[in-house]
Amino acid sequence: MFSNLISKWATIGVSILTASTFILSSIVYVKKDTIAVEYVIGKNVLHSKPGLNFKQPFTNVTTYNLAPRTTSVFVPTQTKDNLPLVVDIDIRYKVDQKNILKLSEVFGSDSAVDNYINSISQQAVYMNAQSISQHDLIHRQSGVKAEVRANLEKEIKLQAAQCGIRVQNIDINID
Repeated sequence: MFSNLISKWATIGVSILTASTFILSSIVYVKKDTIAVEYVIGKNVLHSKPGLNFKQPFTNVTTYNLAPRTTSVFVPTQTKDNLPLVVDIDIRYKVDQKNILKLSEVFGSDSAVDNYINSISQQAVYMNAQSISQHDLIHRQSGVKAEVRANLEKEIKLQAAQCGIRVQNIDINID
């Protein structure tokens, strides 16, 4: 009799634990200025309303920050004639909500978006630095810097836009 009572309570406990685990795994909390993307059997599903949202139990959810953010990229490099050149870039950008499904397929996480912005900025600097010479820096310094700034801004904005990232502002310092 006592063992039957323990068996019943154990069954009830396991049932409550299983049900609460199932219910908790079916809820995702979406903060203001974020969007959640749930991966469900080969496709991504958006949860865009702030607050509690229901999802498929035991599926992965990734959140993306929709608020504007800023990243700084410091790139020491060399000109084509091996002079040191330092480029410091501050980029203010925003993830475009219209393209969030494409973005989630490409990057898979919010931190990967930051890494991508840093990577395309560094690549743009390295490509542009190879076109500058000591003669350019000495004789037409302000013109060269303005040209490099324009090229960097154009390249960064173009590559970011292709992935659904909207660059709002770029501040570039060249030393």
